[in-house]
Amino acid sequence: MTRVRDVHWSAIGWYLAISFGLAWAVEVYLILGRGVSFAGIPPLLAQWELAAVMFTPALGAWAVGRFVTRDGLRAAGWNLGPWRAYAATYLVVPAVFVAAYGLTWALGLGKPDWGLSVFLAQVERLVPGSAARAPAAPVLLAVVAVSSLTFAPLVNSVFAFGEELGWRGFLLPKLLPLGTLPALVLHGAIWGLWHAPVVWAGFNYPGHPVAGIAMMTLFCTVLGIFIGGLRLRYGSTWLASFAHGVINAQGYGVWRMLFPDADPLRGGATGVVGLLLWLIPALWVLRGLDPPRRTDQAGLTGYR
Repeated sequence: MTRVRDVHWSAIGWYLAISFGLAWAVEVYLILGRGVSFAGIPPLLAQWELAAVMFTPALGAWAVGRFVTRDGLRAAGWNLGPWRAYAATYLVVPAVFVAAYGLTWALGLGKPDWGLSVFLAQVERLVPGSAARAPAAPVLLAVVAVSSLTFAPLVNSVFAFGEELGWRGFLLPKLLPLGTLPALVLHGAIWGLWHAPVVWAGFNYPGHPVAGIAMMTLFCTVLGIFIGGLRLRYGSTWLASFAHGVINAQGYGVWRMLFPDADPLRGGATGVVGLLLWLIPALWVLRGLDPPRRTDQAGLTGYR
């Protein structure tokens, strides 16, 4: 009970109200007001609007730090972190995706579309005539695969920072009085529920609006242990943003193009197969964390 009382629940409540309220308002408008579906490739304007939504957690963290706790964002984890952690993340994340889709194929939960027929059809619906001008499928796959390992992680990290400043920079430290593992699990589950409207509209789990929300919550809980563990272990929200960016670069790059029919609940990097694989780096990061000796505003004293 003492640990529960040590949590600044009013600050967390205001943060969640702002983060959820702004994000869900935009997403509900896109889904119900404009009829946008997030199964497949949404319209380009909706993609940019959804990218803007990624900054609502940062806005919530700033507003609460400025007007509620009045401690700013000093505890947000501004350390850059060691380059070896970035290198390890850069190698581990693609390895999880390779294993996830390799197992998806081996278990009959999806098969490669080497001709990219589904992807090109989706692009054609958005930009008529584009499929005829597209390069050959092997060339297109090679280009996207290379980009997902080079500049795409950096570009995605910029947008991911909007989320990371909120979830890992603000919320996670505020929950640390509950204990390291409870804080990691709870903040990850909340992060998953934040995606509920777009998941209901087909994001990541098309055709499974309710089960998809449950699965997204589990997925983000495990992923939250991995990314949140990196943030705590190295005191760096920049590193968390990079990890999030590498994951998005892989998840919305070559693999979605190549495995469009993967069973969304069981296969791929966000289904049961992926969930089990993400547990490996999550537990690896978790084992390097010491219990915090104190949980003041910084909330990180005692971590290596």
